This record gives sequence, C-alpha cells and structure tokens, in this order.
Amino acid sequence: MRDRSQPSARAGHLGSEAGFALVEVLVSAALLLVIAMGVFKGLEAAQSSATKSKARTIAGALAEQDQERMRGLSAVDLSTYARTLAVPVNGVPYTVTSQSEWIRDATGGTESCTSNATQADFLRITSTVTSDVVGKTTQPVTLSSIVAPPVGAFSAKQGTLSVPVRDRDDDPVPGMPVTITGPKAVTVKTNSAGCAIFAYVPTGAYTATVNQTGWVGKTQTQSTSVGATVAAGKVTVSPILSYDRAAPATVSFVTTLGTQTVPSKGWSVSAGHADLQSPVQTAHLPTPQASIDIPGPALFPFPTAYSFWSGRCDGAQPPVLAAPGYFATYPGSKVADPGQALAVTVRQPPLKGTVVNKATNAVIQGAVIVLTPRSSGCTDKLTLTTDAAGLITKPYTAPDKADPGVPYGRYDLCVSSGSKRLVSPPSNVDATGVAGADVGTLKLDLTVANSSACS
Repeated sequence: MRDRSQPSARAGHLGSEAGFALVEVLVSAALLLVIAMGVFKGLEAAQSSATKSKARTIAGALAEQDQERMRGLSAVDLSTYARTLAVPVNGVPYTVTSQSEWIRDATGGTESCTSNATQADFLRITSTVTSDVVGKTTQPVTLSSIVAPPVGAFSAKQGTLSVPVRDRDDDPVPGMPVTITGPKAVTVKTNSAGCAIFAYVPTGAYTATVNQTGWVGKTQTQSTSVGATVAAGKVTVSPILSYDRAAPATVSFVTTLGTQTVPSKGWSVSAGHADLQSPVQTAHLPTPQASIDIPGPALFPFPTAYSFWSGRCDGAQPPVLAAPGYFATYPGSKVADPGQALAVTVRQPPLKGTVVNKATNAVIQGAVIVLTPRSSGCTDKLTLTTDAAGLITKPYTAPDKADPGVPYGRYDLCVSSGSKRLVSPPSNVDATGVAGADVGTLKLDLTVANSSACS
C-alpha cells in the first residue's frame, strides 16, 4: 500500500512544469519591455526629427522674407545696414540677423581695407535665423544674395571709409563694432577681414572709435580712435586700430633683509614697454599694500615683455637702465597674453639703516623716516618707521614688520622722533640698485631745541 505522506512522482512533475511556466512569463515580459522601449525610442526620434524639420522650414521662410525685405531697401540704407530682430512664430521665438557688406566685382571677395581705391561694386546681404532648435541642435539657416546699387544711387559728394582693426599679432579682428563720427555718425561691425566698411558716407573728416568692454588699445585705454578724411568717389582706408583683449595684472612685492628674500609692501606700480612712450602707472596709495592691481582696462597684450617695477617717480625709463643687473638677478619682466590674468612679483630695493639716540647710542623705536623723491615734479612722499631694533621698516604691522623695501628712486631723507628731528639728514639717497641704499646709523639728537617732526 502506497504511503500518502510522500509526494507522488506526478506531483513533482507538475511542480517542475509550474517553474518553467513562471520563467516563460518573465522572459515574455522582458521581451515586451524591450520592444516597447524600442518603439518609444523610435517615436521619440521621429518626433525630434519632425521638430527639427519644422523648425528649419520656419527658419528658411523667415530668412527668405528677410532677404526680400532687404532688397526693398535703398542702396543708401543698405550701405551700412545691420539688424537683429526677435520674431515669435506660434509661440516659439526665432532670431533674425540681417547684415550687408560690400564686395569687389573683380574678385567677389569681402572688402579688406588694403588700399585706397575706387568704391566697391556690390552689396552682399545675408539673413541668418536661429532659435532654440535651429543653431543649437542643427545648423543655423543662412541665406545670402547680391544687390547691385542702381546708377546714380549715390551722390558725387560721397565716399567710402574703411577702418581696419587688428590684434596684437596684426591679425584681423572680426565682429568688432566700430563707430564713426563726423559729417555722419554710424556704427558697423568689422567683417571677416577685420574691416569696418562705411560706404557712401558724406565726404569730410571722421573719427573712428572702438570701445569694447574687456578690450584695450596700445594707448592702454578701452576707447581707442583714429582719424581719416573721406574723399569723393573713393575708398579711404584709415590708419589701423590696434585692439585686443586686455590683460589684467596684479603685482606683489618682495625685498631683501640681509641675505633673505622677504615679503614687502608697495605704494605704487609702473609697467614699461618699448612700444609705450610712458609707462602704465597706478595711483600712489596712502598706505603700502602687499599687492596692487593694474587698473582697468589693464594692459595691451604686446607680444614682447613688459618691465615691472615699484614706484612711479622714475619717469619713462624702467629701473633696468639704472640697475643693469636687476633683471639678470631677479626676473621682473613678463609677456601679457590676450585676456589672461598676469601675476608679477617685483623686488623693491631695501633701505638699510638704524636710528639711535645720539647721546646714549640707544636704538629708537617708532622714529619716523620721510622720503621725498628728488625726481622733478614727483610729490609721492613715503613714510617709514623704526622697529624695536631701531631698523628702518614699514609702519609696524606683524608679522611682516621687518620690511625695509622702498620703490625705485632717489630721495631726500628726513628723520624725527616726536617733535625732534635729525638736524643734518643725508640727502640723495639712491635706491635704484639691486642692493638698495645703506644710510648707516642715523643719530638723533633729542636735546636740540626748536626742532620739529618730519612731514
């Protein structure tokens, strides 16, 4: 008789079939999910493609409309034409940029500001349309065509002014707004050849100006101009406007204390260059600082190095002329690259000396030392003091109290303590050399009557 407490072979067989059925269901579900994802992805791709196609169709229609609109303008209006307009279509914003430029009949090329010659022959009008789709996930839509000004469209008292804009390497600067003022005031951008074309403007004297934030000319100013006179019936090419991205600079200071190089503070900074008639100089600060920024628009990025030094009373000549070993001993020159921040460290010559009581030879802490520049027209006086050891240094501020660095220059020196001053101070202190100036021991007679503090 069979034991009913044990599962039968039939029951085991049925359990095995149930397991296989569950696996089949899971596999089928997984396949269905993969197929569904593929379908959804295909639908998404189709929808994206349709969106792009629709956006480009609308952009193409807007470009064609803009071309027709510009062809309806007069040649005079088109001669310096540029416009950017937002156009909503079914709630979607599109941007239409319109531009005209003069081209040569012989070459079909863009005006390049190469020579004074006859006027350009044709206008190329260009319409560019962009949106959140066109110009981002696809290429922008651009249409161009040629317009020939009709005979007699321009007055015999008109001419063309071409203004070339070049960077530090004498390469063209495209897309830079240039404004002319004179018999007519108008602004256009430079073309791909770095040339701003002001076609058929009234004859006379003009000033062409570039003024772009973050850029600077060789004059170290953001606004840079040149002058030119437009002649009738000809293309007048103005002098080149040299313009490039400004290089901000921060100058920090060190000096020597015995055989050690230690942090220092400075009152002002000069940056000289062979192509500058005078150095770029910061203002004279009332108190010395560990670092000083060259004020905006900062430096024109000449391809060759600037020379940096502290102080601003040595005129146009950098200290290398007064101390030929300076840059060989401690590099103080760097090249400024376009748009790149420049960090420079310069070494100030130390003013070595000790102030003592003439009667007792005891050191005097807190004595005031005033340096008056001997350079003609320079009024930047410097005030130092003595530390606990009687050493000449900057006004006492821990932890860098031992800072005897002074700007390059030649000075008259005055020493006082309270209302008493050194009766016969040394003059012509020369602090233009690498080693600085050593004024030795300055003995202050605190018993002299009718003396006064240095100021």
